[in-house]
This record gives sequence, C-alpha cells and structure tokens, in this order.
Amino acid sequence: MSKQLKKEIQDKLKQIPIGAHIVIFGKNPATKFWGWLETHRKDIPTHSAIWVDTWKGKENVVLEAVKWVEFNGLEKYLKKKKTKIVAQWYTNLTMEESMELHKRIIWFANRKFFYDLSGYANFITRLLPFLRRIIKPSNKLFFCSELVATNYEGDKNSKYKTIKLWEKIRNYSVKPTPTNTAPIDGYSYMFKNKYCKTMIIKEKGEKAYK
Repeated sequence: MSKQLKKEIQDKLKQIPIGAHIVIFGKNPATKFWGWLETHRKDIPTHSAIWVDTWKGKENVVLEAVKWVEFNGLEKYLKKKKTKIVAQWYTNLTMEESMELHKRIIWFANRKFFYDLSGYANFITRLLPFLRRIIKPSNKLFFCSELVATNYEGDKNSKYKTIKLWEKIRNYSVKPTPTNTAPIDGYSYMFKNKYCKTMIIKEKGEKAYK
C-alpha cells in the first residue's frame, strides 16, 4: 500500500465523530442474502459497529458484537483487501446527544455479552415461520446491528434496567425494534437521511496496514 493511500485513510478516520456507524462490506453470505431479499441491492453490508476512536491508549477502535461485545481495533478490517469500510454519522447532533452516545458506549465496558446467535438466526426464521416460536432474539444479548441500534434508539424490551431507560437519540433505521435491524437497514436509512454524512473509508481492492 502506498504511503499516500495510508495517509488518505488516516485523514478520513480523524473526521469520524464518536458514536458514528461503521459499516463493513465483507463476505458473510447469510447476511448478504437477507439484505438482498429486503432491498435487491448488489452491494450489501455484512457487519455494523460503533466508532469509539481512542480506547485505553489504542487508536481507531470500534465497539462491536462479534463473538463477544467488545472494543476492537479497526485495523483487522483495514488490512483486508476484499473489504469495503464506510462511516456514517448525524451531522446535526447536539452536544447533549453526542455526550449521551458516548455514555452509552462506555456502559458496555467491562461487561461480558456473548453474541446473540438466536437474534441473528431470527432473520432466517422469518422465511420459516414455524421456527420463530422456537428461535427468538435474546433481550440480554446483542448481534452487530442490534448493538448499534440500541445505542441510538434504546430498547424498551431490554432485560437491563439501564437500557430500558435510554430514550431515542436518533433513528438508526425504520425497523420497530433493535432486534429487527440488519446492517443493511442502518446503512440504507442513514445513506438516505439528509442529516447524515456517509463517507467511504476504504474501497474493496485497497489494503491499509499489514
């Protein structure tokens, strides 16, 4: 990777405010399939995360639900040549709203939440209604876009008293609850919203970091 490309990516990362929606376009075929069923778009995001910026001395950090809900460096995506990365954020958040987003991110620190496998599987069971009685989203765990949506919108169905009290800061999607949201929902909603900025951090084919 050229030094110029690395500098361009780093300059873009410096523009992202805390709480921004980080969208990953990767390989996950199941997420791509569900996104295609809903939108018929060709380019379907496969993962969502929240921009943290600096965390415990480490730069370019996101909060994400992978195996666990955890704080990770964005480098693991930046170094993948076949991955596209996009950042989205509201340009008209008040200082109070920005501070509240930050507080919600911090709430997840030092807490151990496993990935909500049944919540993720629930997208597929919508095609098989008889399974929906058996496989239901957890109100204690999170999958990736559910985590982002919860930070933006709160969740009255949450098992946690703190999250139950969270009011909506802004919409993440048009879906009624965080457990209904997929990465495509957040991406497409914010992409169309005139108060949101969408910025491509890295295109597919580009590789940042080794």
